[in-house]
Amino acid sequence: MDQALEVTVDGRGRIRIPEALRRRLGLTAGMTLVVEETDDDGVVLEPEKMHSGLVEENGILVFDARPLGDLDGALELEREKRDQALIRGMDL
Repeated sequence: MDQALEVTVDGRGRIRIPEALRRRLGLTAGMTLVVEETDDDGVVLEPEKMHSGLVEENGILVFDARPLGDLDGALELEREKRDQALIRGMDL
């Protein structure tokens, strides 16, 4: 660290990280920081490590992640749109 920074904890337990430091560290709104207590009664804040989603299975990289929404519903909707477009194209 180049220099020590002094921040204040507000009544709701929040701290404000100065903008220049947020920019330099790539911290953005909504990011999760992990708070760790040190043996000497200190505190360390670190950005949560992001999981890439890639795992190796039998020598092959596979994307392993949870869907962000209803994939079955989205797939069904797209199939219906495609079917309707085909029907309109045939003038049925």
